[in-house]
Amino acid sequence: MPLHTAISSAASHPGLLSGGLLLTPLTFVANILFAIGVYRDSVKVRLSRDIDLVSPAVWAFGTVVGGIAVAGVYWLIHHSTLNPTRKSGGPVYSRDV
Repeated sequence: MPLHTAISSAASHPGLLSGGLLLTPLTFVANILFAIGVYRDSVKVRLSRDIDLVSPAVWAFGTVVGGIAVAGVYWLIHHSTLNPTRKSGGPVYSRDV
């Protein structure tokens, strides 16, 4: 394929030029890293008190699939002041006391 044909073909797919091919793997890696963090934290939470809704493995899988949105929901449920068992300024894990 001649170079000018390849360039015009790429230009007709804006995702290729705007980082679509690069963005997808980076997003996947970021989701994996968030999932590892959520898994590690949910294991600590499970050891110190009852975990809400699902197991650490399910939270991690959901984070791989749903990304930062699921990680945010996890944080809201387990670490924000919306959680009735979490007092503002208190320890996150009961063993921290």
